[in-house]
Amino acid sequence: MSLINKVLTDLDQRGAVNGSPGPDTEESKLYDLPFSQVPQQNSNKTSYLIVSSIIVAVLVISGVSGFYLLGQFKNEDIISNVQVVQELVNAGKTAPAQTDYRATNVPAKTQNVQKTKINPKPVDTKKQVVEVRRPQPKVVTKSAANASNSKPVKIPKKKPQKATTVVARPEKDSNFSKSTVPMRSEQRAEVAYQSAYEYLKVSKTQKAERFLRQALAVEPGHVKARELLSGVYIKQGRWVEASELLRHGLSLSPGHRTFRKLYARALMQLNQDKLAVSVLRQHAPPIKSDPEYYAILAALYQRQKDHTSAAIIYQKIVEAQPQNGVWWVGLGISLEALGEAQQASQAYSQALKSGNLHNDIARFTNNRLVVLDEIGYPN
Repeated sequence: MSLINKVLTDLDQRGAVNGSPGPDTEESKLYDLPFSQVPQQNSNKTSYLIVSSIIVAVLVISGVSGFYLLGQFKNEDIISNVQVVQELVNAGKTAPAQTDYRATNVPAKTQNVQKTKINPKPVDTKKQVVEVRRPQPKVVTKSAANASNSKPVKIPKKKPQKATTVVARPEKDSNFSKSTVPMRSEQRAEVAYQSAYEYLKVSKTQKAERFLRQALAVEPGHVKARELLSGVYIKQGRWVEASELLRHGLSLSPGHRTFRKLYARALMQLNQDKLAVSVLRQHAPPIKSDPEYYAILAALYQRQKDHTSAAIIYQKIVEAQPQNGVWWVGLGISLEALGEAQQASQAYSQALKSGNLHNDIARFTNNRLVVLDEIGYPN
């Protein structure tokens, strides 16, 4: 405003020099009236237009310079803050809380810039990130505007896929040959034995025999297949084949007890009693563990007229299993042959008491008791 006062004073002085009315004249008093009542000359009007234009120009220049200086102060303030924070980060220190670094560089009127917030936590030197918050105008791009106006897109959920097993197939040009791991001989023999057993359950003997032969051809040491095949031969009365099959089995498994018993029965049918006795006397088990084994041996002794050995064996096995009536009958036969009629009669009576004799054997036992009673031996 001082500049404007100077301009007005200067203009008054110029008017006085050019013959304009002074302050004490009558015309000067007219200036105290309202402007609508004051007759103004054209020269005065032009001077006032010049003055007002100069005033407006001065105001515009001062406003532009003020805004420019304010922007410079803001930029310098931000740059100074960034430099200070960068120095603190490099030094590995934390900035003091709520410190205004603009006080030394910025005038008091321009200190309205927002203060920089510094994280009081220790700064990791590996990740030096400085966050300076400054007001930024919101810019809405065309894509953002379209995105806000557009409808939300529903993303379909992916269904969980089942785990599938991927089998790598060889290429046509590659030298790849399909091969399976062959089964061992024991495994093949077991498969054939199981097949034969299933056929025997449905009375298909021929197919069962074929599979049993196949099992023994693959694995001669398959014990169950040999036992089953020998049973098929014995049931059909093929004693020669059964004896050869069992003899070969004893050469492979000398201690197998079932092979010896079946082999001795086959030899008995072939009237080879001495050979059968020698077979049973080898690797003989204890009487209590297998009384049937010794019953076959006692029967062979009776066939050879060795009733003493037969009576001794029968006496031991009936003590081990007194409920077996057949063995009591065998004991009675050997005792009667030795002239022990009284003991023989007692043995026949025990056989009838067992109640497990077949009809033929039961009739034979009754006949022997009648004969002994007729002789007059006491009961």
